[in-house]
Amino acid sequence: MTDPSPLLVRHPGPSRLVTVTGGRLLAAALDAIAARGEAHVALTGGSMGSAVLAALAEHPAADAVDWSLVHF
Repeated sequence: MTDPSPLLVRHPGPSRLVTVTGGRLLAAALDAIAARGEAHVALTGGSMGSAVLAALAEHPAADAVDWSLVHF
């Protein structure tokens, strides 16, 4: 069983935050697809959510995801 405590991660700035978040989202999508056959994603609106999507699209492993199985 996982610890239900919230996890707080600090990054040195917005650029690093969106890069790391994009990578974590990619990994979570791959895990969800492997476990359930699909992934569902909900992001905040505004510039940060858009920046995370841009970082995700530019990630070197982005092609590893079958994006037709990811629902936004």
